[in-house]
Parts: sequence; C-alpha cells; structure tokens
Amino acid sequence: TADLCRQLREAGASLVAIHARYRASWERTGPGARDGPAHLDQVKIIKSHFPDFPIISNGNVRTWDDVVQNQKLTACDGVMSAEGLLNNPALFLPRLGDEADLEIKLPNLSSLSHGEAKTDENVSRRIRKLRKKLREIDALEKKVAQDESTLDDSQVKKLRAKPKLQAKLAAVLDSQQSTPSSNGSIEAKEGPETIMLRQLRANGTNKLFLANEYLALVRRYPMKIRSVIFHIRRMCKELLEKYQLMEECVSCMSIQELEALLDRMQKYIENPDTFTFDQQKAKREKEAMSRKREEEGKRKRFEQRM
Repeated sequence: TADLCRQLREAGASLVAIHARYRASWERTGPGARDGPAHLDQVKIIKSHFPDFPIISNGNVRTWDDVVQNQKLTACDGVMSAEGLLNNPALFLPRLGDEADLEIKLPNLSSLSHGEAKTDENVSRRIRKLRKKLREIDALEKKVAQDESTLDDSQVKKLRAKPKLQAKLAAVLDSQQSTPSSNGSIEAKEGPETIMLRQLRANGTNKLFLANEYLALVRRYPMKIRSVIFHIRRMCKELLEKYQLMEECVSCMSIQELEALLDRMQKYIENPDTFTFDQQKAKREKEAMSRKREEEGKRKRFEQRM
C-alpha cells in the first residue's frame, strides 16, 4: 500500500484516502470487506512514510469520538466516513466547537424547501390508496402463481383493474413532478444563509430535518429515486420502523411521495394519539423479513458450495 501511495503521489495525486481493510476474496469467510474492525494501525505506519503528503484515513467511523480517535491514532491529515454518514449526515458537525452563538454561513436551500414543493395532502392520500390497491393485486397474483387458492369473482375483478390503476397512479405522479430548470435541476436562491451554531446542532439531531434537507439537495442535484429512497431509509430507519412505514418508503416513486411520508411521521411525533400500531402488519413484516433472511442464507450456502 505504501508503494502504491508513492506511485500515486508521483503520478500527480494531491492526496490519498485509505480504506483500512483487506480486499474481499472468494476464499475469505464472513460477510465481506466490512467484516471486523479496520486496520488503523497499518494506516499509521503508512502515514509515517509520508509526513509531507496528505493521507486520509477511513474505517471504524460511526461517531464524532471515532473521528477524533482515528486521527489521534493514525496521525493522518483527515478522516472520512461512508457507512456512518449514511446513518447520520451530521456526524462531522461537532468539529465546529461549542460556541453556541457562533454564526455559520450555509448554502441557501430555502427555495428548495419542503414547504414550497410538498404534495397536496389530498393528492398524497390518493397516491397511497392507489398503491395499496396495487399491492393487494400483487399479493393475489403471487397466490395464483403458487396455486395456493382459487380466486372469487371480486378478486378476478381486482386483477383486471390493474392496468387502469397503474395508469391512474402514473398520471397522478406525473402531475406532481416539479418543473426542472434548463439543466435538469431546480434553481436555488443566490447567496448563503446565516444560522447560529446552537440551531445548527439542534437541526443535526433531528432526523426528519436532515431528511428534508437531503431532499432539498436532491432537487438541486437530481439522482435516481432508488438511491434517494436508500438514503432516506438509512437516515430515518428507527422512525420508519416505529411508525410501520418502511414498506411505503420502499414503494415511493417520487420525491413528493417521500416528502409526504416525512410529513406523516412529523405529525405522528407531534400528535402521538394519531398513530395506532398495527399488530397484523407487524406480523406480516416479520414473516417477510424471515423469508428474506432464509433466501439470503440459501444464496450464501450456494456460493460456498460453488
């Protein structure tokens, strides 16, 4: 690794980031390259060979204390995180210190805020109903494919309605898409905004605030909706599970649907009595997770045999 770093420096690299783990291989046992702790002691040795060349250490970083300990141990010029930032985008916020009245300048995302672009509640309700009907039809189709039961007339009618429901859902989603700028993104207001550190730190502990801020950035820098859903799932995992909305999150097809979902969780937080835990839904989700783990186990055993 030290030789590779030297070659990269000679080739013109400005810095090198090192993920302190061994490459995964077919011979290796365990879940993969993230298995076990990172070898930060080896990063320390590599950095000692390059006192005047920036080396960034990566590995075992999930909290701010991990950042501090990583840099202290390796003596590297910087620390990066991947998995940790997916769960907590504000992981590096403590670097700004403890001065509560410190003014921080940030990019202005106000024109991309949730409030200006969120979906009308009636439309959100219609989208949820359409998606629920389509999920019921999917379940019926699986039953037919597995020959588990004979369908009655009402169920046959549901199956025949699928194309019409899909068309209705597509039309509603299309009507809710924001108008992009000429380069395909949403225009933002010019100039930075100023915020007190105390407020910034409060925002950093609010997962729904972070998720909405992330969606505002997605409006400016569009990306595939599946990737957006993946990040929202990581940021809001505890809340999505608490309010039994993980399945709906995964099924979202637009930013507007995700914003509506975040709205619902905010309302549940503000008015706990409006949420009722569904025991039957929890049972179905548990069974689905059990089946998924069983299939993953079969796949791993197959790969081991091969």
